[in-house]
Amino acid sequence: MSIPSSFYKAPEKELLLKEYVGKSLSELPTPSIVIDRARFVENSRAMLKSAARLNAGFRCHIKTHKAVEGVNVQLGYEFEGEQVSEDIPKSDKIVVSTLAEAWAVIPLVEQGKIRDILFGLPVTKLRIGELHELSKKVDNVRVMVDSPPQVEALYDVFIKIDMGTGRAGIGENSTLYDKLLDTILKSDAKNYVSLYGLYCHAGHSYGAKGAKDAESFLVEEVRHVNAAAKHAKTLAPHLQLHLSVGATPTAHVSRQINLVTDLETAIGEPLVGTLEVHAGNYSCCDLQQVATGLVEDEDVSLFLLAEVLTQYEGRKRQVTRRTAYKCRRNCFIERSGSVTRIRQGGQACRIRAMACWKS
Repeated sequence: MSIPSSFYKAPEKELLLKEYVGKSLSELPTPSIVIDRARFVENSRAMLKSAARLNAGFRCHIKTHKAVEGVNVQLGYEFEGEQVSEDIPKSDKIVVSTLAEAWAVIPLVEQGKIRDILFGLPVTKLRIGELHELSKKVDNVRVMVDSPPQVEALYDVFIKIDMGTGRAGIGENSTLYDKLLDTILKSDAKNYVSLYGLYCHAGHSYGAKGAKDAESFLVEEVRHVNAAAKHAKTLAPHLQLHLSVGATPTAHVSRQINLVTDLETAIGEPLVGTLEVHAGNYSCCDLQQVATGLVEDEDVSLFLLAEVLTQYEGRKRQVTRRTAYKCRRNCFIERSGSVTRIRQGGQACRIRAMACWKS
């Protein structure tokens, strides 16, 4: 079967290695992404250890870097040629934003490192055929739903729960949620679709100003998915649900929580499902994460290598050659980027954290 993702071809790794290994940063084409390998590894392993300490599952989002080598590290394995301590926790679950991302990590599936892939957007009929092809390769393919028609996809599903921000998902007390539960649990769909879990993403936590703010967002994530799970279990008490919460700021602050019982105390009731944390940007970080106060500048592992085209000394501005979209995302920091020169007198620079703009 011809699938859309089959037409997206990544550059051949061996050719890239042959061309660029041994080159200095100033010899690379611009714009290029540069990742601090040691910092990326440290950030990734810290998150795995945090989830393990909470006795929670961990599902890494891979959309930030989209590199198989990076996913390998996020799952608790090594960069090529590196030995990993046996005490590093492992995960076999990921979430993707595009099916091209899922197909790219099939080598890790074949190695037994990935057994569970969540397609993190509501599924449409145009994607069902490709999901079916993917399911032939992966033990568990799961999809996100937030309305009854999407249940036509024959897979285990997460229901996406809205935290009241109106960003995405449905409220756990809404009529639409009731209809969706009826479709999954009471209609003929129950013969071929199962409710795997509830999923919540506090996207607004990127505006957190410190650990206290971020912890309040995390508690709200847990409160909403737990309430949604309780409601579902009134209709089907046998359900074994997974409660998936996270955004990079709330995942970061989860490191400061030692026990699931602490979260249960915060929401005032026991969890009725298995806790899972999901996050993606944590391995790389950026100025947005620095602005939350939960990480420092030195925790940023991802840089944009850009070429300075011209300088305006009177205005203290420079024009650089860089990607536009990622450099224009709104954030809460009084800088349009943290610039570091990589050679004296040269016209190349590294822009820390993909350069954010203040909203």
